[in-house]
Amino acid sequence: DHSIDALTVNDLDLIHSTWRFKDHAPRDVFSWTLEAGFGVGLRVGGNLVSWYTQSLYGAQAALMTLPEHQRKGHARRVIRAMERQVRAHGLIPF
Repeated sequence: DHSIDALTVNDLDLIHSTWRFKDHAPRDVFSWTLEAGFGVGLRVGGNLVSWYTQSLYGAQAALMTLPEHQRKGHARRVIRAMERQVRAHGLIPF
């Protein structure tokens, strides 16, 4: 059982801690994006397991699925949800 919803600043610790470039960019990179509504996450049992963020102009910023949840189609689901959200903001996802 899973749900897809908007990412919030409560998700920042997990998102930043698993990002491979975390040593080169501050958490603020994601907080600005999430506050603007450019991030969606897939939750299993209420726990965030996959997410997709986009920059404020519509380009991909980060896509991640926790290793134990990979190969289940979660990334595809969050990409599609983010695409719908970006289009709803009047932007073209790329």
